[in-house]
Amino acid sequence: MSLIRQLYEAVSPIAPTLPYHNMPHMVDVTRACMRYARAEGLGDYERLVLKAAGMTHDGVYVVGRKDNEERTVELARDILPGLEYPVDLPMDEFLRDVSSAIMATKLPTSPRNKVEMVLCDADIDNTGRPDCLEKGELLRQELGLEKDQWYRGMLDFLSGVQYYTDSARAMREQGLQENIERVRGLI
Repeated sequence: MSLIRQLYEAVSPIAPTLPYHNMPHMVDVTRACMRYARAEGLGDYERLVLKAAGMTHDGVYVVGRKDNEERTVELARDILPGLEYPVDLPMDEFLRDVSSAIMATKLPTSPRNKVEMVLCDADIDNTGRPDCLEKGELLRQELGLEKDQWYRGMLDFLSGVQYYTDSARAMREQGLQENIERVRGLI
């Protein structure tokens, strides 16, 4: 069974079921991680870290809590050792790298290496995609904000987005600028 399938089966029963932070979001982020990892020329080990981090990065998410990433790291450290991997991994190092990648997504993001940069870019991949407003609406519902307040905040957020990797900039920067203009039109 593939690592992605194992992760899905391990995380989905306990994943948040919020409008935005949920299992489909984690799958979406993992797919973006794999696109960026290929484009950035990352190796097999880094891709395994990204699969594990992407599929678990929001495994614990409670709206308004400030320790979601820390709690998610605990979840990942519980789940990951019990899975089957295609290669023999130094598990302590692997858990450290997955944990570090998850923690890098805590706002404000703070990636320190290419794997963490890829995960941070993948986590906001939708900011440069055509479905940005639809995904944003799910997050608005999750946070319980009024639309006018949401669009102002969304404009501020999108205007501050800076992708970390060359591949994310190449794939998403133009779409990001288009989405900024779309949100401006809604205010």
